[in-house]
Amino acid sequence: PPAPPASDDPLILAVAQSSTGFAADLYSRLRTRPGNFTIAPLGLAQALLPIAAGSRGTAGDELSAVLHLSVSPAEAADGCTTLTRRLERAAGGEAGLAFARALWVRQENAINPDFVELLRQHCSCELRFIDFGRGDHATHWMNRWISARTDDRILAIADASTAAADASMVVGTAVYFDAEWQEGFDPTLTVL
Repeated sequence: PPAPPASDDPLILAVAQSSTGFAADLYSRLRTRPGNFTIAPLGLAQALLPIAAGSRGTAGDELSAVLHLSVSPAEAADGCTTLTRRLERAAGGEAGLAFARALWVRQENAINPDFVELLRQHCSCELRFIDFGRGDHATHWMNRWISARTDDRILAIADASTAAADASMVVGTAVYFDAEWQEGFDPTLTVL
């Protein structure tokens, strides 16, 4: 797909810079592990932004530092939402690239209405209540959610360990990308 046009939007630039810093830090911690791995720093940052935007005090400051934010978390969430929408358009729409994110919260938790509004206005993030005490049930609904958000391209993001009975919240994010590579992989050297 064609590269998205350069942006002079200061929030998109701030998100790109913070995502780069976050990616470099994350890679520096993971690179010593043996084997190959793939990370999607923008997707990970996108998943953590709603938490950072809803956090106050030390927790909020620490998340902002980890994410290398130079703007408020709510502003970064706005910039991230704008950036991902532009990337989706540049990739030919959601059939080529799709981002999805949600927070699943224990049913008994009281949620501040301001946080719900922040998620709606700034984060493009769904808030869902779930019964973690019924692990199979919780896993089923998390996987149905991702399947629906990606037109059955991603069928599962949760397993039994995801929905621990004592969990208070689960952050879910997925990135679906389907495009031709400029230089294809040799099928004899590729395994699924």
